[in-house]
Amino acid sequence: MLSKAVTTRWSAARAAATIAGTSWISNVCVPGLSIQINEVEGLLPFTCFQKNFEAALRKSFVGRYEQLYGRGSALPGAILEIVVCRLRARALTPQPKLVRSKKTSRAIPKDAVRKKRDIYWPDLKKRRQTVVYDGERLLTGNSVSGPAIVETSDTTVVVPPGAELRLDELGNFELAFRGD
Repeated sequence: MLSKAVTTRWSAARAAATIAGTSWISNVCVPGLSIQINEVEGLLPFTCFQKNFEAALRKSFVGRYEQLYGRGSALPGAILEIVVCRLRARALTPQPKLVRSKKTSRAIPKDAVRKKRDIYWPDLKKRRQTVVYDGERLLTGNSVSGPAIVETSDTTVVVPPGAELRLDELGNFELAFRGD
């Protein structure tokens, strides 16, 4: 018998499981049994939790456990514990509308250039004063030769010596390496 707390939590999650394109995955084990230390992950055999889901869960667990560890190893009458329960859901999303930049410039804006930093470059085997750029202020068509650093609010792009970074019309950083 599953605990009342687990049953209550699963009942609360029941509505989410009725969305098309979902699958429930659980890890189940026999609690407190020192010789049974293996959790079994498997798809739950239903898409919506019913009040009598325990029998189907037990059958699924015993079948999968014995498939993995041998016939009779699952202790079919033992109490089961749900260790983890995950819901994987899939949904259609609208295709994003890509907006191409109309403004193009080869000249890097002055406010895109930050203070230089002393950075060690393994390819050069030395430290070098390196230009750091604010990537959010670069414009379509801007090109940065390495060594350089381009920073944005959520990432940092390292442009090593001999490489070139270009900002394309969709706002992507394209990194090209010479000599490859």
